[in-house]
Amino acid sequence: MVVSGGLLALGCGSDSSTTTVAQTDSASTQQTGSTTVKSGSGEGASEEAAASSKAITIDMGEYFYKPVNATANAGSVTISSKNIGKLPHELVLARTDVAPGDLPTRPDGSVDEETLEKQGKAPGEIPETEAGKTKAGTIKLPAGRYVMYCNIPGHYAAGMYGTLVAE
Repeated sequence: MVVSGGLLALGCGSDSSTTTVAQTDSASTQQTGSTTVKSGSGEGASEEAAASSKAITIDMGEYFYKPVNATANAGSVTISSKNIGKLPHELVLARTDVAPGDLPTRPDGSVDEETLEKQGKAPGEIPETEAGKTKAGTIKLPAGRYVMYCNIPGHYAAGMYGTLVAE
């Protein structure tokens, strides 16, 4: 989904700033792969769509998320991620209270996603996205703190991580 208004650039994964990301009601619907993405200003949207749609936008680049620390309403949230960098990136979520740089890793430095999935701490992800492209997905986020990270080889180790708090 598209979020009305701009977002502030906050830098790389180790930044301690927090930004609340605006959430909008939807008026129109477009199909993106197998995920239905709703977008618009809310004008003319049905009450049902307005009540159920929540969206945030998180941009990805070399090796950062913008914003690096985001908040969203708990529940089903549509996350739209535009790759503004030159390399492919992804946005994976892990529900945890550990620091973003302290997720369990494998010997190659990548995050051990299988362990997080077995522990029920992996609610979803925005898959690998080529430079200049945007992908979106709707993920159920119970209230809590999530680490967002890119698990493409070398990206997590380079500091491509941040936080998302669902309230």
